Amino acid sequence: MGLETAHALLVQIRSILQRFDGGGALASVDARRDAAISDIGLAHDIAANKIAELRGLLKANSQLDVLNSECAAVLRSGGVVCTHCTENHDTIHDERAKRTLFTASNGGYPQNSRLVKAWNDHLVSAAHEACIRAGETTAADPLGSFMSAEAKRQENVMVVLFRLVAFMAKHKLSLRLYEELVVLLQQSGVDVGDTDHSRITAREMNEVIARHGRGQVKEFISHRNKARWL
Repeated sequence: MGLETAHALLVQIRSILQRFDGGGALASVDARRDAAISDIGLAHDIAANKIAELRGLLKANSQLDVLNSECAAVLRSGGVVCTHCTENHDTIHDERAKRTLFTASNGGYPQNSRLVKAWNDHLVSAAHEACIRAGETTAADPLGSFMSAEAKRQENVMVVLFRLVAFMAKHKLSLRLYEELVVLLQQSGVDVGDTDHSRITAREMNEVIARHGRGQVKEFISHRNKARWL
């Protein structure tokens, strides 16, 4: 049976059914089918337009688009930074991700010909997504996030102060210089905290470092070295 014959047969069958049905049920089915097809097409067009809109918001096409982005800011030096990453980059554990220039601590990204591509790459990076999630967590629990950030800050401050004392001990500098060196670090922009700035505290920190070093030497001498069969 040819295609034309089959089509003619289907037309005849449909005509007979419509004649017996009176155009009621079949017409209703056809109307619902046409309405469903129309709704599907309309939903597809709306979804396509929405996706295009979101992509347009995400991807910058010019330097002006970058500067007008809701998460972009410009430093006094002219560098462009991402506000999400500037506020939350301390929560990222990947040190390589922290090196992005789109943070205030790194000086911002210069406004040159590579800005647009670098900005678009930054918006889809894992580090940017992690900073956004960290910001949402902070907004949901501001007190807990503040306490956690303050504890992290105090830990970093103690690392700086202990390094300073270790440097002084290594080079046999007088602990009387500790307070002056702390002031020098603070004037150089280093966060040295609000406490533990006394030479008396430095002496105690020096003793802690010495005990830790003696413990390491003791463990090294008394530990069996399997590589050398000792």
